[in-house]
Amino acid sequence: MGNSNDTHLKSIGYILWIFGFMGAHRFYYGKPVTGTIWFFTLGLCFIGWIIDLFLIPSMDREADIKYRNGKLNYTVAWILLTFSNSPNKFAGSSSVGLILPVV
Repeated sequence: MGNSNDTHLKSIGYILWIFGFMGAHRFYYGKPVTGTIWFFTLGLCFIGWIIDLFLIPSMDREADIKYRNGKLNYTVAWILLTFSNSPNKFAGSSSVGLILPVV
């Protein structure tokens, strides 16, 4: 069942799920509201994080329907943004991150 519009990789989704208590996998699949909730509540006290282990395949299908392939693949960018201290570094801003200060 190959999908010609495979915009998101399940393997990356599962890698980001490991850090899912920060909402990384939800941001990756285009769910910024629940990603933010997961970030501030530690994956809804880790219960939602465990449930998401089983929801990743459906989130992947939804993202493949919602988004389409472009000229560039941003998978590496998602990983770098997940593990950076502050997304502001990539925007060229000199401000310090609100949650994890840059040392």
